[in-house]
Amino acid sequence: GTILAVNSVGAVWLHHVDSPGAAPVAIKPNQVDTNHTSDMVFTPLGNALITIGDSLQTWNIANGAQLSTGSITLPVGGISAINATGTIAAVATDTGAINIYDLQTSQIVSTLTGHSLVQETVFHPNRNILVSGGGAGMTGSDNTVRLWDLSTGTQLAIFNAGQPVSRLAFSPDGSTLAIPVNLNLDQSQPPFPAVNLVDMQTFSVRSTINVASLAANNGGLSFNADSTLLAVADTTTSGTLTQGVVVIYQANSGAQVATITVPAPITALSFSPEGTLLAIAYEDPNFWGPSRVEVRGALQ
Repeated sequence: GTILAVNSVGAVWLHHVDSPGAAPVAIKPNQVDTNHTSDMVFTPLGNALITIGDSLQTWNIANGAQLSTGSITLPVGGISAINATGTIAAVATDTGAINIYDLQTSQIVSTLTGHSLVQETVFHPNRNILVSGGGAGMTGSDNTVRLWDLSTGTQLAIFNAGQPVSRLAFSPDGSTLAIPVNLNLDQSQPPFPAVNLVDMQTFSVRSTINVASLAANNGGLSFNADSTLLAVADTTTSGTLTQGVVVIYQANSGAQVATITVPAPITALSFSPEGTLLAIAYEDPNFWGPSRVEVRGALQ
């Protein structure tokens, strides 16, 4: 991957990874300084970017020009996702229902019900499956992760994550789903943070990786290109200083193989499509400083 799309306040920025000193291309889904983009995906040919927020739009990645606007009206700041081919979108409502849209017709083709609140939705990379994570609100929280068959609208599996879930990740080969969890379901006790790896053939937890903190639920998780490595956002604290740490694990064994430290808690991370680079986003530790994105070489 040579283009990195970064969702930030006011715009989506397209950076040329091979030319880090070059000025990025700005995409502004809103004509004001507030960016409501919830998800984005490059088109299969790689020459355009589809964004979804309070509307659905397609952009030329060479110059940031808007190519088209869909007719779907979406809730501002809502949770939404687009599948890898840019043909369907999942949009969560404030009631916990998830509407599935056909992006060619802009029509709702099905509605998934079961959650009370939704905080995350992710499409399977090569099967007609959606995973959703429950959210937290003023009236309570939904600690479930649910797998849905989009062909029938039925629920395939449900998992208790012990916490609302805002980050989920499928491996590129589609064999594994990573879920950040709190294994201590007794909320009066300290959390027991971990990542459950779900086998997508049996829809059961295949293995569990114990981690140091619940940071993966905010900073994210990402598999490398051949699905053998899993990068997990974590934190380390020394006195009053909290730093972000990316811990890279062998996906099969759970063995730790590398760590990368950055100056502040991580807000997002992602392997490049070929798996040679890892992008890490974090807040600048200086007060009112801008967010930072680092691109590091990744293990093979």
